[in-house]
Amino acid sequence: MINKYLFFAIAMLGMFSCQQVIDINLNESAPQFVFEAALEEGTHDFKVRATKTGNYFSTEAPTPIKDAIIKLSTEQGGELLLNNENNGYYTLNQYAALNNTDYKLTIQTEGKTFTASSYLPKSVVLDSVSVEKNPPNPLVERTRIVYLPCFVILRILKMKSIIIKLKVLSMVSLLPKATKY
Repeated sequence: MINKYLFFAIAMLGMFSCQQVIDINLNESAPQFVFEAALEEGTHDFKVRATKTGNYFSTEAPTPIKDAIIKLSTEQGGELLLNNENNGYYTLNQYAALNNTDYKLTIQTEGKTFTASSYLPKSVVLDSVSVEKNPPNPLVERTRIVYLPCFVILRILKMKSIIIKLKVLSMVSLLPKATKY
């Protein structure tokens, strides 16, 4: 009985004794441009989101870029201008993207030009998907108790199995040691 309380006291001491508040100084930097886009095969609305980064701890939404000129071009030479929605989003309605094609996105804003290019590969057709379960490994099953939360370990201590108690008691050496700062 005393062993249970002793183990509980050591476990609680080990879990709560080594706490220290760490203040991270994240310097503010100049806002950077962020452009998000995804082009999929088939006919879809193609959208580009244009924003600027903000302070890490800010609760405000990213600042939208409302004055960009965004063009999508293909290797065949076609160039299309995306429509500005004046909220940081630029769209190309019902665009038919083809596979086996190179695409280039050109963005001009605040006197700077950004380009991105990508190849849209041919789609792969899946004919089947399967899941196989490996047979249980007794070595893995034996060590799994190390990853259980404390409340599960305390519940296991109430069991009368000697084998389980030995596994749990061997965890005492894994608990963090208390150190003075």
